[in-house]
Amino acid sequence: MSTNPGNGNEWNLAAPSYWTSGFFPGELWIMYEKTLSSSWLSRAQAQTASMQSEDVNAPDHDIGFKILGSYGNSYRIGRDPADMAVVQTAANAMVTNLWRSGAGVIESWPNYDSHITVIIDNMMNLELLLVASQNGGRPSVAHHGH
Repeated sequence: MSTNPGNGNEWNLAAPSYWTSGFFPGELWIMYEKTLSSSWLSRAQAQTASMQSEDVNAPDHDIGFKILGSYGNSYRIGRDPADMAVVQTAANAMVTNLWRSGAGVIESWPNYDSHITVIIDNMMNLELLLVASQNGGRPSVAHHGH
């Protein structure tokens, strides 16, 4: 996300599939939480809704960045079960696509090379599994985050 002087310094948002795309909706939720302004709420809801298709897009560990920032914060603040359903779907997609039972890890970048690749960013994304499991998801999902 950046501003562009060529378009009146309006924000250029990352596409929903980009790894940083969940950060902006997350910041909007935090602004709403701090101000309780309906303006921030409507912006947060709109930006979060734009992320919904990412709940099954788990080609790498970044699904946690995308979904926890947006739907995770929405659920934390508003407690809408529909938001938690998105978090749980994303956690299931992460486990299905990235869990490597032989190594006991969530792989970060399965298409990087022929090795199982795990980077430090995974630590933040493992929270997706724990949040989903602790809020009605399958208990086995949390096992993959330990």
